[in-house]
Amino acid sequence: MKTFSGLYMRDSQTALRASKCAICHVTPKGKGGLNCYGKLLKGKTPSASALKSIESLDADKDGAGNITEIRAGTLPGDPNSKP
Repeated sequence: MKTFSGLYMRDSQTALRASKCAICHVTPKGKGGLNCYGKLLKGKTPSASALKSIESLDADKDGAGNITEIRAGTLPGDPNSKP
C-alpha cells in the first residue's frame, strides 16, 4: 500500500484513496482474498516496477485500463467503479 500510495495517490478525495486495502483485496480491511487487480500483482515483489508492469491492463474488464482508473481515482479491481 505504501508503494502504491507513493506512486499514484495525489488527491485525498477519491474512491481510490478511501478504499484502502480494497485496491487489491476484496474488502477494505484486506479480508476475503485478492480482487482481480490484486491477482495481477500476486507473486510480484511489491515495487513501483511491479505496479507499472500492469498499468496498461484492464484488470476488471470494464473497458478502462488500470492506469486510467488510477488517474481518475477509481478502483482498477472493481468493474462498478469507473472513471
